[in-house]
Amino acid sequence: MRRLEVACLLITAAALAWLVVLWARMVVSPAPQEMREAAPLLTTVAFLAGRNPYALATLPDGANVYGPLYPLLAVPFVALIADALVAMRVANAVCLTIACAVLHHLCRRQGAAILPALLGTGLAMAGWLYWVGATVRPDGLALALSLGGCAVFTRGPPSWRGFLPALLLWLLAFATKIYFVFPAFVAAAWIFCTGRFRLGVLFGATAAAGLAATIVALTLLFPGWPPVVLGSSLGTTIFDANHLVRQTGDWALFSLPLLAGTIAVLPRASAWQWRVPGFFTFAALCGALALATSLGGHDGAHMTYFFHLLSPFAIIAMTGAAGSSTAPARAMALSFPVSILLCAHHFPWRIGAFAAAEADFTIAARLIADAMRPLATTEFAPLLFRAGWPAPENGHAEYFAAAIRADPPRVLAFLWPTRALLQARAESLDSAIRDGIAARRFDLVLTNPFGFGLIPRPLLQAEYRVVGHLPVAMPWASQRWQAEIWRPRGD
Repeated sequence: MRRLEVACLLITAAALAWLVVLWARMVVSPAPQEMREAAPLLTTVAFLAGRNPYALATLPDGANVYGPLYPLLAVPFVALIADALVAMRVANAVCLTIACAVLHHLCRRQGAAILPALLGTGLAMAGWLYWVGATVRPDGLALALSLGGCAVFTRGPPSWRGFLPALLLWLLAFATKIYFVFPAFVAAAWIFCTGRFRLGVLFGATAAAGLAATIVALTLLFPGWPPVVLGSSLGTTIFDANHLVRQTGDWALFSLPLLAGTIAVLPRASAWQWRVPGFFTFAALCGALALATSLGGHDGAHMTYFFHLLSPFAIIAMTGAAGSSTAPARAMALSFPVSILLCAHHFPWRIGAFAAAEADFTIAARLIADAMRPLATTEFAPLLFRAGWPAPENGHAEYFAAAIRADPPRVLAFLWPTRALLQARAESLDSAIRDGIAARRFDLVLTNPFGFGLIPRPLLQAEYRVVGHLPVAMPWASQRWQAEIWRPRGD
């Protein structure tokens, strides 16, 4: 058994090391790796130019649906690194590294031995790198802030001295991606459920007041933030039970080491631990409840919410409960290679795939560079930006329509711009594309075949013709398709 464990650990270490190598290769790739990488990039570019990307007069240009904090953090990275796409990935990489360090620290502080803590951190890292956070996204910063708040809150007995600085971090996480404020209310609920009713209510009221103040402050600084960020979230509320089942199955296969370690830990839990779980166990249960009732059925994302709201807390709780016991560590070690094998098809294991994808995007970049006025769908938006052209389809602009369709909650209605203003801004965006296509002002249009976005396909087909196709691949997202090259009819 000892030799088998060592072999499993070597396989796991090699797989995780290769994953980091692939990730590093992806970070420096000049080619887009995810459909919506342009949106936070354009927000950062607006900040660099001294513009407010959430100004009402320019919505939705430059505004992304995550929030302003990650693009602000990325400003010095973009100032230092010439390629803005690479710079923003580097910023995310730094934050993800910090999040991994905080997670490992929390595992160890909860009593985990070195091996389970490393395996748990490796599992979380693999999930964050592949499923949710390796590209131009705010996840790394949000995770670092969220877990940092948990570290501050749990460093001693629950008190205002720990809760208030933790709340500050959680509110900053909210400004990064709104649902990362979740631990603030979990902490208040946990205090309440452990019998400290008055303190729990006070913590909850303080968290609510802090959240309200943060929303007002963000609105004052960024007037378009409520409809773009909150409005888009409210307007795309979806719950698909079949998607929840599929995600749960995929997460369970990927998380076999976590599940195996949890099963091995269960006999060690005392009756008191069953009745009053620790903070991280309670947070994992709350995360599972949030997934089961709402976010897990949102078919706009796959695995993202699982690795944000469930896995980190469950890993800390499980490894901490395991302590120095050999059974959970053995279960994790033996199951990790099985998980790697079962999930291998999700990962871009060939490093050469990045060079091949970059060659295809180089062709697209040449076409854009030679054009007098190009237009393209979201996967080409970073290339448009790099060539100095507007990118009206940036991956988030199409969500702006949700801000118009959804009525704001009454308690937040005073923060919202008028519906007439929002409609005028949406019409301005749409008309610039429609009128340009109708007048054949664009001499090049590159589109994906998916049929969603801002470019009206029937109008495009009436005024333009397909003159060729271009292979497009995004290795990290395991996506490949044939893009269409359009030219005006009569050319």
